[in-house]
Amino acid sequence: MSKKVTIMIPVYNGSNYLKEAIESALAQTYKNKEVVVVNDGSTDDGKTKAIAESFGNKIKYYEKENGGVSTALNLGIKKATGDYICWLSHDDLYYPNKVERQMEEIEKYDENTILFSDFDLIDENGVKFNEIHYNHELLMEKPDYAVLRGMIGGITLLIPKHAFEKTGEFKVELRCTQDYDMWFRMLENYKFIHMPENLTMTRIHRNQDTNTSPRVITEGNPLWINISKDYPLEKKIALEGSEYLFYKEMETYLKTTPYEDAVLEIKSLAEKCWEALRDKANKKSVTVIINTNDNEDSLNETLSSIQKQTFKNVEIMVVGKTKDKKISSVTSLEDAIKKVSTDYHTIISAGSSAKENWLEEQILNALATSKGLIISDLEKTNKDSVSNNPQSLFTTIDGIIINSKVKVNYKDDYQYLYEIFKKEGSLTTDEKYFTSLSRNYNISALYNLFAQLISDNQLNDYQKAAISYDLTCIYNKTTTSDKPVYMYERCNELRNLMFSRSFRLLVKYMDYKRKKREEKKMKKLK
Repeated sequence: MSKKVTIMIPVYNGSNYLKEAIESALAQTYKNKEVVVVNDGSTDDGKTKAIAESFGNKIKYYEKENGGVSTALNLGIKKATGDYICWLSHDDLYYPNKVERQMEEIEKYDENTILFSDFDLIDENGVKFNEIHYNHELLMEKPDYAVLRGMIGGITLLIPKHAFEKTGEFKVELRCTQDYDMWFRMLENYKFIHMPENLTMTRIHRNQDTNTSPRVITEGNPLWINISKDYPLEKKIALEGSEYLFYKEMETYLKTTPYEDAVLEIKSLAEKCWEALRDKANKKSVTVIINTNDNEDSLNETLSSIQKQTFKNVEIMVVGKTKDKKISSVTSLEDAIKKVSTDYHTIISAGSSAKENWLEEQILNALATSKGLIISDLEKTNKDSVSNNPQSLFTTIDGIIINSKVKVNYKDDYQYLYEIFKKEGSLTTDEKYFTSLSRNYNISALYNLFAQLISDNQLNDYQKAAISYDLTCIYNKTTTSDKPVYMYERCNELRNLMFSRSFRLLVKYMDYKRKKREEKKMKKLK
């Protein structure tokens, strides 16, 4: 016999929409179900009660004194006889196949699984005006984002009843955040799995609590602060690479919400983690590989820059000739990389120079991420020159701090970066400190890199988007002053723009090439 599903409908003064909600629950194509309606002490002269009782024994109807939606849900759970529980707000609707599709899907997973889905938005008259689609690939890769990024619509859930038995009741003191408080507690023992199907309809209207209750803010700030603090440390590291990055990602997300106090608190936690990294940084070492063309003057300029670095645990290796016998020299970049014995290494060109705190900050960034490399933003002094000459917009591997555990055979600059991207899946930009490290190469190499990335079947769409987005963040940083690029900004937070920045970069390149062809034709005509 198929397992039973209980659909709970808590209601308070809901005569305007309750009838539609109950009808959508009864219309479910899944047969083994029950509908439990809990009247939370409505004060509308019996209108809500009359609507519920009009359905007779088709539903199970209960009344209680008013105590808030948490108390109504808790009573509904106690009265439920189903193996699984769904929650339907009295002003929302289910599509007919909601329960059936989820009961089919749940068979693919173990008993500690909770399902949620995408949903549609409807207005006061039930007219659909938007569809909400979440990034399924991202949510399968990082399922805890369902809770940590506020992606769960409560009415889309299918929850095994034993999840409530193990987790406990909804907290009755919470009127607006009781749902996410519960989902967060369930994370300890259950995994939220996303279904990329629109199975429910959420009604947006002027009287709902999210529009009227000041407790949305007063409860929301401590909720998100506690979620950020109480999420286990080992999970923070596994999810984002470090505790610091976890807080930075939470801060980025919370900036899109009204919870300003939570943003400030999480920002403070991130800053404390950053300072704690300084002790670790002092125990690390880095090899600076200087790529020289046997130009002693250029080499001396770069050596002076590196020797003035505030970070002191530095080894210097020169590719080419040097008169300084204290400095190791090798004949090729491949040989230099093979000889690296430090924690990190970086490659710069002779003639380049770096600010005194560059290495220190880059090592801190490297410690703050699980990725294989950190790339500096570029400091361009002549903006007009940059905008008129796209060939000067991008560097090669100059200035990148690379975790020396990442072993990649050096071929050429762009191929080297590409191989690391394939291994690590992304790179991280640092927008706080700049260097003047730069070397001009034909931008067609960048075009070819993007072409490789997009066509490489070994990378998933998220990885392709992350790499493309991060690379073009660097591009935008070098060419614009009015577009801020935030450190560790992730493309998945801009789901609708995943590839558009990369596309714009390529379009600009093609426009540049077209203008050059036109200029060439004009010269011939003259």
